Amino acid sequence: MTFSDFPLSETVRDASGHPVEFEISAFTTPVDGLISIDALETDSDINHWSFSVLHYVGAEPLSHALVRLRRKMERRMSTRHFNVINGSYVLTHGVAVGDVDSGGVMIDGAFVPMDRLMEMIQSHEGFQFRIEFVDSTDDFS
Repeated sequence: MTFSDFPLSETVRDASGHPVEFEISAFTTPVDGLISIDALETDSDINHWSFSVLHYVGAEPLSHALVRLRRKMERRMSTRHFNVINGSYVLTHGVAVGDVDSGGVMIDGAFVPMDRLMEMIQSHEGFQFRIEFVDSTDDFS
């Protein structure tokens, strides 16, 4: 696999079993020898799902970076983090993983406005919590 093989098309099933179409592209970065491999959802007007990994040219075959990206996509998309029940946003198991966005967050490929995020948090009044931010090209450990 080489840089010229991009873009690629990929389909991944979400936690509900629905197929989600992605375009996977590779981009050079300002750092010499560093490539960003990005997967963006193509099914919607707004890219709800997006994933990235970094690849250092020569450190590993490009195909290994693509495997890391696919694993990241499958891991994130295989778990449903929230449901809407009677109009209320509810965490399914006390954990939400997503991306910070303008005016809210993206969880499970859906935009959750800040007021709905606060609703999810307030339903856990009295609990402890931890907020952790991770670069979009990294993964939670």
